[in-house]
Amino acid sequence: MTNDNEPLVSIVVPVYNGDAFLSACIDSILNQTYSNFELIIVDDGSMDSSLNIAEMYGQKDKRILVVKKEHTNAGDSRNYGLDKAKGKYIAFLDCDDFFEEDLIELKVKQIEKDEADICASDADLYLNNQKRYEKGKLLKKYLIPSRIPFNIDFCPADIFLVIGTGPWMCLYRLDFIKKYGLRYQSIERANDVYFSNMAFALADKITIVDKVLIHHRVELTTNLQSGMKETPDACIDANLATKEGLIKYGLYEKAFSAQVKYSYYYICSVAERLSQNDEKEILFKRIKEGALEKLDIPRYYISTLETQINNPDMFTVGSRRGLLLDVKRILDLGITNDSIAIMRRYYDTLKHIDNKYQQIEYAKTFFPFESVRANSRVILYGKGDYGQQYLNQIEVTKWCNIVGFCDREAGTFVENYKVFSIEELKTINYDYLVISIYNPVIAEEIQKELENNGVDKNKIVYFRHNREIKE
Repeated sequence: MTNDNEPLVSIVVPVYNGDAFLSACIDSILNQTYSNFELIIVDDGSMDSSLNIAEMYGQKDKRILVVKKEHTNAGDSRNYGLDKAKGKYIAFLDCDDFFEEDLIELKVKQIEKDEADICASDADLYLNNQKRYEKGKLLKKYLIPSRIPFNIDFCPADIFLVIGTGPWMCLYRLDFIKKYGLRYQSIERANDVYFSNMAFALADKITIVDKVLIHHRVELTTNLQSGMKETPDACIDANLATKEGLIKYGLYEKAFSAQVKYSYYYICSVAERLSQNDEKEILFKRIKEGALEKLDIPRYYISTLETQINNPDMFTVGSRRGLLLDVKRILDLGITNDSIAIMRRYYDTLKHIDNKYQQIEYAKTFFPFESVRANSRVILYGKGDYGQQYLNQIEVTKWCNIVGFCDREAGTFVENYKVFSIEELKTINYDYLVISIYNPVIAEEIQKELENNGVDKNKIVYFRHNREIKE
């Protein structure tokens, strides 16, 4: 029985040839503990029995509105449902998923309590062929700020990675969506990227229900993600539209790091799933035409992606991608204490994902850009792994000019750079000597040795990588 004292929730479910799972989806919605909702089922010109199933349910329950349209795409169908919605809140659910009975109740309570624009929850994966559940790590808890509710100001470098693109994981306040005129893109695939990411960027408050409430069915041949190969370059169009939206609302500078990282990860994930050469060629052609430069992805990672497209076996560790994406923010927007703190916090976060990932080393060796003037002449003390990581970052960003290395093992070369002794520094013109040693005890001993041998202490730069970063 409907409780009219509770706020109305509009639930939009687009359907296209989804008769195999539509009944399970509708049943799990009708069995919700929260009863004051309208279910808007939008049939996108299905050629199976989806429309008949929806209409059968509609005849039995007055809360169900069934509408049909000519086939275009799920983006248009969601927009159609959005235009019909009358609720205070709106959810967009997929017709092949199914849900916990307290999905709507818990989200309404949380979004009302925090007076938020968006409420997200966790989800797991249901492997349809294997008939089993698998934790999907869809809600990235390690990226969620300690303060909830939050917004882009609390995690500007990761705002689009908290849930990835999953509007079906969220409950939205409808007047918030209408205030900004947010719409799904009318494209065959990836039509939810713009809507989801722009909503997260614009929201004043985002809150969380830390519970698996949605079972996302995978291993299908009919859902949107499984058909990505038909339009493999839609991922580029979706992210270009998001960039334009962020610029329109004056948020591109703030969301730059998150947008570039998300674009790169998303395009890589699409490339990972392409199995046929003709599919790869469609995406690769767009890359060669400069699409990734338009997304501000650094040239270094564009060439890496080109290699990965041709060698799909390289996609075994997804989190290795894009380790220096944040550095692009330095080049385009300039160094600030906030941007450096954000970038270091991002690399610190990567250390906790999985000990086998290379980010552990990269996280320890982020070059101290904030202490080195652009286009200055730099000597790196330490020709080991950390020094070479500094060198890699400098060569990628072209932030400063490397004169050479300094090390106790003088007289050798690191790539084309000579390794000088401390005594030889007196004859060399340089602006900074950056100590590229991770161990702080050893680094401090080296700093004293340098000063004792006449090196100007104002030219010595050392960043203690294990210190706490505060904005």
